[in-house]
Amino acid sequence: MHKKLLGLAMALAVAVPLAAEAQPREGVYIGAGGGLNYHRDADIEGTRLSGDVEFDLGGAVMGVVGYGFGGPRIEGELSYRVNATDKSSVVNTGINPIVTSPDGGFHTVVAMTNLYYDIDTGTIVTPYIGAGLGGGWAEYTSLGEHLVFAYQGIVGASINLGENLDGFADYRYLGTTKIKGGDLGRAADIENQNHTLMVGLRYTFGPLWSEQMAAPAPVAYTPPPAPPPPPIIRPAAPPPPAYRPPPEPMRAEPERRFLVFFDFDSARVRDDGAQIIRDAAEASRAVQVTRIDVTGHADTSGGKAYNERLSRRRALAVKQGLLSNGVPEKDIIIYARGENDNLVPTRDGVREPRNRRVEIVLN
Repeated sequence: MHKKLLGLAMALAVAVPLAAEAQPREGVYIGAGGGLNYHRDADIEGTRLSGDVEFDLGGAVMGVVGYGFGGPRIEGELSYRVNATDKSSVVNTGINPIVTSPDGGFHTVVAMTNLYYDIDTGTIVTPYIGAGLGGGWAEYTSLGEHLVFAYQGIVGASINLGENLDGFADYRYLGTTKIKGGDLGRAADIENQNHTLMVGLRYTFGPLWSEQMAAPAPVAYTPPPAPPPPPIIRPAAPPPPAYRPPPEPMRAEPERRFLVFFDFDSARVRDDGAQIIRDAAEASRAVQVTRIDVTGHADTSGGKAYNERLSRRRALAVKQGLLSNGVPEKDIIIYARGENDNLVPTRDGVREPRNRRVEIVLN
């Protein structure tokens, strides 16, 4: 059964459309999720006592709070799992053997510290792997309850649903130390191993600290008082100018450089950008053009390698717009400059709208 849960988790991770781009989140986040929990068949062992228990498919819920570093993440998790008994058989092997059938549910509540690594794919889907350690409380109703040490392994993927919101689906293996009790009449213990398929949402608030926040507030500038005006001296009236015929009107040189701007972390051409592309295509037909340079740029927010890929996707989007407006493909050359040659110089990690651009130059 746990293999089926793992297969379903991986299918959800790869079935999401790869239609846009994003990158691993940075900053404080909270999240919640729920799903299905499969509790493995467990052995009961004790003094002159042995048996086994099978469980029904159950449920799981969790809440998390964490911090992302644009790849690694650290997270605190509180979760609850429950499974009812399907069938069981326990034998008391004393002088007079007794066969009993314990029932009830298996309950597990744990607090975990998880470490993850988000894998940047350049799409809206971000696979991740993780592991966690912690502890909590577990109870099998027919046996007893016990404080336990817990550990888990995690594999899954998240999907960017907006500027701050992610959905996620993952598979989790959670194990604990055995529950020890004596409610069946003998000191005994039972195993606790869980396979969980979890889905949910995460909301990221952003970094606790950034270079923009660290920059000191600008000091207001107070200009010095203006000097008194100079005395007015009225010059003698100049002689009337000699007549000159008006110059011949000059023909306006068509524009040869165009800028198309983009939204944050996006390569989609906006409506204003589509008009600029049409203007550039018309201008290319009005002048003798031998080459059209299309150069993509990105601001300094995010990693350098990712920004270089993003600037290339922006340049390709503008190229497609030029082709749609009748510009021959052989005249277009694509460049990707990433964070280099910014229109507005900034520190690393700054979102600057004027640096998210593609330059079209007619040669």
